[in-house]
Amino acid sequence: NNGKARSAYLTYPVAKSNGSEEPTTYTFRAEDVNSLPLHDSQWSFSSCAIVSNSASMLKAQLGVEIDAHEAVWRINHAPINRFEKYVGSRTTFDVMNRPHVLKLSKMRKGVVRKLRRGQNASLVVFESTYSLVYYRLYSHLFLQFPFPGTVVVSPDLSQAIYEKWKSLASRWPDMAHSCSGINSAATSQDRQGRKRCRFFKKDCEDALCKPSTGFFTLLIAAQVCNKISMYGFESFWYSKTEAKKTRYHYFDDEEGETDIHSFELLMHVFEYLASHYPITISTPGSSSST
Repeated sequence: NNGKARSAYLTYPVAKSNGSEEPTTYTFRAEDVNSLPLHDSQWSFSSCAIVSNSASMLKAQLGVEIDAHEAVWRINHAPINRFEKYVGSRTTFDVMNRPHVLKLSKMRKGVVRKLRRGQNASLVVFESTYSLVYYRLYSHLFLQFPFPGTVVVSPDLSQAIYEKWKSLASRWPDMAHSCSGINSAATSQDRQGRKRCRFFKKDCEDALCKPSTGFFTLLIAAQVCNKISMYGFESFWYSKTEAKKTRYHYFDDEEGETDIHSFELLMHVFEYLASHYPITISTPGSSSST
């Protein structure tokens, strides 16, 4: 193979929104396939907490309540040091999207160990349908965090979750198609738009606002949790004139992306699911829970 990594092709029966299944093939490095478990992990938790990264988490000291759950899910490697009384001190699963996985994979081992000190959490990679994007990332993750340190969501589950997003989002069509960044990529002919549509075809084909990492976290957790408590999920809005009131994260000053996500749509979806399943939505600083 002239020194190049060999490829392996795995085919999964992927569910479509019309109820049918379509065999779909994904590409992995051959050596990475050997690092994937042959069978699903048989996790089962009586209660799970999903903790958002919202700045609203600083409005109430919910750390003890969060830690009381059997499993705690966090998103995109959110820091907990110095914030324990607000967000808790335990992490069971850390669900990360591509930019954060890429950032983590480029860090030196010593830096990563320092960041994850005291945590025995599994890193969950859910965008497994983007096999070209992740082709060279898996080996770094498997080397630094051997299973169960790295958990890759099966592509058929990842695709099923996206199909569920399409179905749920269609209940609010105006919101579902309101994200300017997605619409721009789907219609533009510039290099950046073509690049996005090459790697993230679903964005361009459906022109739907992207489901958040929090949405994927909820549906992945639903596979293994009997009851779920969601903390800090709310409709985010940003105002340059009132930036301090509209902070996105509890731990930094990053601005939220409202051109590819509709947080109003996400909350409608979360509230709909909470009305049908054992899911509770708790907003810090608010007297009501859904």
